[in-house]
Amino acid sequence: VARAGAWERPTEAELARFPAESRGRIRAWRLPAGDGASIAGPVHSGHGIEIAAIHSELFVADRALTLARWPNEGFAEIGAIVDPGSVPRDAMDDIPADKRVVAPDRGGVFVPKDAAHATRWAAAQDAWALGFWNWDWSHEQLPIAGVDARTGAVTLGLPHRYGLAARGRFFVLDIPGELDAEGEYWIDRAVHTAYAWLPAVADDTPCALSILGEPLLRLEGAHDLVIRGVRFEWTRGAAIEASASSHAATARPSRSPA
Repeated sequence: VARAGAWERPTEAELARFPAESRGRIRAWRLPAGDGASIAGPVHSGHGIEIAAIHSELFVADRALTLARWPNEGFAEIGAIVDPGSVPRDAMDDIPADKRVVAPDRGGVFVPKDAAHATRWAAAQDAWALGFWNWDWSHEQLPIAGVDARTGAVTLGLPHRYGLAARGRFFVLDIPGELDAEGEYWIDRAVHTAYAWLPAVADDTPCALSILGEPLLRLEGAHDLVIRGVRFEWTRGAAIEASASSHAATARPSRSPA
């Protein structure tokens, strides 16, 4: 945890990675070296995928900021499909044997409708994209394997469950070049530094980064339990995980009469 006033102006070399229009607003938080190993980036997640924890989030005044993304709101359209990729759903055991298609995993390739903007991601590392890649009821967050600097074609590092379709929609995230709005942040995990366009807050406002991927509280064999007066926050994983437990609940602290 740090105070907002402890953030500093990045060096010119650091600022060069961010959009020109936001460089005057971005501040840096040098994280303690011991926390570096616990900082997590985006993970493969979505429809039918179980995960224990999400990426590290930045909180300012109890507000979760937004990992740098494009577009800043909503989704972008797919302009063309170059390769739909393999279709893992077609290889599952519930598919009739005569219709089952088992193929090596192959990430899809698509060109965003705004291909010119996509060329800006060619040098980005560890970029991800979240989308409804085929059907509106199946979303998935996938790593980006590469972007063609000439055509803007995006190659995904993993296949989507149903393959890509031109009707799909998406947004990209974890790209420093897209940190262009108040309330966005990006973390350089290699040097343990968070960068953010902080909202307007007082210098003594607390800022926190979630690093714990395990549950804050794990209950095993608990029963007839009430947890009162405890705040569960700033975590990547579950707040409470319970197994073989019953009649366990959380409650707000009771207030004395005025």
